[in-house]
Amino acid sequence: MTDEQKQRLSAYISAKDGLIKAMTDALKGRIDDGKNFNVSSTILRLSILGMLIFLVQILIQLYRYNSRLITFYSSRRDAIMLSDGDEKTMRLFSQLLLPSGLDFGREPHHPFAEAAELIREGAANLRKRSVGRSTKKTSPKEEPANADDSQ
Repeated sequence: MTDEQKQRLSAYISAKDGLIKAMTDALKGRIDDGKNFNVSSTILRLSILGMLIFLVQILIQLYRYNSRLITFYSSRRDAIMLSDGDEKTMRLFSQLLLPSGLDFGREPHHPFAEAAELIREGAANLRKRSVGRSTKKTSPKEEPANADDSQ
């Protein structure tokens, strides 16, 4: 190796060492400050958490609805099996076997339908507010009552 090549190699090595030292110093500074707050990462984490809560809520509603539906249809199936095809006894058994107070509640809706309903309600409320403000500004002032009318 020539002297010029040795000098270049030592310059590259010293530059590499300087770069590594600068990078480690920058990382130590970030760790020591504790002020490094990554906004995009935090927003992403909160969005994922919100989506998970939303999906779990939907799954719980569907589970409750389906369990009530299973109970209802199981009682109907039992009534049909016990009646042996007789309609009157089937009605009697279905009244006896149907769980008391079985309420299906509201039927679960698709999340997009709920979101669309929420947007519609918000738009209606916004229209009401804007109409209310415009009528307040354009309404004529009330005239004072005549003193002659009170007599």
